[in-house]
Amino acid sequence: MQFEFIEFSPPDDLRPHLRRSFFARGQIPYRYDKILPNGLAVAIFTLGGPHRLGQAEAVDRNPLYDHGWFHGVQTRPVYNLPTGETHVLGLLFEPVGIHALFGIDMRDVADRTVDARKALPADFVTTVEAALSSARERQAHASIHAALLKRRADPLPPWLTDFYDAIAASHGEAPLSQLYDRSGRTPRHVSDRFKRAVGVTPKVLARIYRLGALLNAVDPDAPISWTELAHRFGFFDQAHFNREFQRFSGLSPSRYAAERRRDYPDARKGENVHFVPQN
Repeated sequence: MQFEFIEFSPPDDLRPHLRRSFFARGQIPYRYDKILPNGLAVAIFTLGGPHRLGQAEAVDRNPLYDHGWFHGVQTRPVYNLPTGETHVLGLLFEPVGIHALFGIDMRDVADRTVDARKALPADFVTTVEAALSSARERQAHASIHAALLKRRADPLPPWLTDFYDAIAASHGEAPLSQLYDRSGRTPRHVSDRFKRAVGVTPKVLARIYRLGALLNAVDPDAPISWTELAHRFGFFDQAHFNREFQRFSGLSPSRYAAERRRDYPDARKGENVHFVPQN
């Protein structure tokens, strides 16, 4: 079976909370995925076999999730081992969005994977699971989007959404010192409130976005100058860039490129950069 992946954009009013939803079905042509940090909170509901998911590189030791899983913002790779065909409905939330919608303290789920049925409100889980039988269809996703729009989101302080939006829009390159000054709050107050809504500090989220933007700029069909890329994205010390990249991906830059070229030979620039196939 050819791997099928369909994305569904939420209505405009929901975009501050939900980046997109998707349907995926098929057999991956490798054993498991290494999923790199992307700055989002992710909920996956399974229609097929259970998934083993966690941060252990010995993937058979990771917990098994029968119905679905949820995790907050990652700072390290997560390993996803389907026990059969991949067949899922997924939701990619802005962390500040899911915090506002459900009141989740995002510090509790940063770098953690938990059962989706335990992490998310029961009424919302029921809505999603009722849509699973038609998860390939737009109407199923429209019903989930409508359920999210009906929730009364707790308003976040404008300075907090401004801080978050500036980091996301600039791909992590907005000067944090200017954002702190603009907020009118002390860095400690900003960091504490930001971590509750996002799960990580502004500095960590900026680093995740900046490394993601760097990977999106890599042309897989051309020679890669990691030194030039590191300089372009603000890493003026090559050793510092290498350390950050290793922490972010679990790989050296050159090994990351080699593994993607091996397993995604037809990948285009910016495509699937947060997934590293593993055999």
